[in-house]
Amino acid sequence: MRPMPKETRVAEDILHHKGTVRLRPVLLTPLRGNMARHPTGRLAGRKTRSMIQFVVYGQPQPAGSKRAFQHRHTGRIIVTEDAKRSRPWKDHVAQAAGEHMNGQTLLDGPLLLELQFIVPRPKGHYGARGLRPSAPAFPTTRPDVLKLARAVEDALAGVCYRDDAQIVTELLAKNYGEPARCIVRLSRMYQRTLDANPGKAA
Repeated sequence: MRPMPKETRVAEDILHHKGTVRLRPVLLTPLRGNMARHPTGRLAGRKTRSMIQFVVYGQPQPAGSKRAFQHRHTGRIIVTEDAKRSRPWKDHVAQAAGEHMNGQTLLDGPLLLELQFIVPRPKGHYGARGLRPSAPAFPTTRPDVLKLARAVEDALAGVCYRDDAQIVTELLAKNYGEPARCIVRLSRMYQRTLDANPGKAA
C-alpha cells in the first residue's frame, strides 16, 4: 500500500473492531470529488495564488451569537458577539493567514473553503489502559462545526479574500486528535455555470 500524502493525513478516527481500538486517518479528500479549481495565473500584472493551505494551532473557538441593540443616546445600531474567546482566536487565525499570504493578492472569484477542526479528547475518554473502547469516534458536543467555521470565515475576510460571500462551496469536519488545531485549505474555482435546472431537482 502506498504511503498516504502528508497533506491528507490530517486527523485521527477511532475504529472499533473485535474489542480492539485502532486509529485511521479521516480525510476530506473523498468529499472533494471532481470539483474544479482555478489554474494559477496573473491578475493585472501581479502574481496570484490558486490555492493556499496552512495550519492554525490552538483550541478552535466558535463565533459568538450576534446581538443588535440601539444605543440609548446616539440612536446608532450596535452589533456585538457574546463569545468572549472568539476575538483572540480570530486574531490568531488572521495572523497565521497573513503570514502565509505574505503580501500576495487577495483571492478573487468563487472559492472552495475546506476546514478541519482537530480537538483533544476529554480525559474521561481514557482509562488505565489507554483509550476506552466505549469512547466516541467523533466529537458530537458543542461547539458545533458551523459556528467554528464562521469564526474562521470572518478572520480570513480581508486577509485571504475580500468577502466571505465568495465562498460558494464549503467542506467542514470536526475530529479528535492532538494537538488542537484548524487545517485551512482555500481554492479558487473555475468560473463556470452550475445553475440548477428549474425543471429538475437541484
